[in-house]
Amino acid sequence: MNEGLFYRIFIKRLAKQKVHANWVRSTMAALFVLLMAVGLAIVSGQLSYRKVFLTGQTNVLLERGLLFLLLWLLVSPLFMGFTAYCIRTARDEEPKATETFSWLGSMSKYLRSIQTTLTAAVFMTVRALPIVLLPGAFYIYAVSQQKTSWILLSSVLFGIAIIFALVQVLPYVPGVWSVAEDASRRPAEELRKARTEFGQRKWDVFCFFFSYFGWIVLMTVLVSVMITASLSKAGALTMTAEGTVAIAENIAPAVMADGIMRAGVAVGLLLLYVLPYFGIAFSYYIRGVRDPDEFNRLQATNPFEK
Repeated sequence: MNEGLFYRIFIKRLAKQKVHANWVRSTMAALFVLLMAVGLAIVSGQLSYRKVFLTGQTNVLLERGLLFLLLWLLVSPLFMGFTAYCIRTARDEEPKATETFSWLGSMSKYLRSIQTTLTAAVFMTVRALPIVLLPGAFYIYAVSQQKTSWILLSSVLFGIAIIFALVQVLPYVPGVWSVAEDASRRPAEELRKARTEFGQRKWDVFCFFFSYFGWIVLMTVLVSVMITASLSKAGALTMTAEGTVAIAENIAPAVMADGIMRAGVAVGLLLLYVLPYFGIAFSYYIRGVRDPDEFNRLQATNPFEK
């Protein structure tokens, strides 16, 4: 009973109920993570625009690497704290929104969060790289040759390879949830255990993640609309004789910055709901897979009748 479409719909409905019942705490918990990520993104853009670091292609790559490192070191503990918040909310413990900062308040937890995200990234890369390497190389070669038929074929193959790679790596994610639940657990051990446990139902895990694809499409549309609106307002869009829309070649940085800022705000507001919704639903999903009787206990809450 804890597998398949019905169960995924059931726990997502239950997660929505939890988010609605705890919307203030859930929104604040997600806001803490988003503010850190968006703040670092703005700092990154300002540093690039003002050329704080030395110029040159090599130094630009170094700058991007340093900024990514900073983002990883600061967001990793917030991500683990937010995950812990979702787990506790799914257990009806009613944690405070400040649970998001719980992994920043302890050096041992902070180091564990860095170790967990790094180990998960390594495991997933090792598992996915052999699947996407050849199709990815073929796609790059096809684009360089500028042959339409090759580009279409390589795009299809690369897309299929990405899907299969996701199917293989997503079973690792419950291992991250396990460490967030108990910081004393070893990340590598939990990731291997999750891969063995959830690897038997890897397509079901993929379907759970894919069920949120509509939100990704909505965010993509919002980004496109906001950036297009900023370009149109600045007069950077023109209509050609063929009836198509053309973008001006020399667009002022301020125009693009305005569009990106609007898109970031729109997507951020949407994520305030989507992040706790997904985190709590996935916490329910993991519990249901690991404990077959959990479905009956969750069903007793009757979320469809409320």
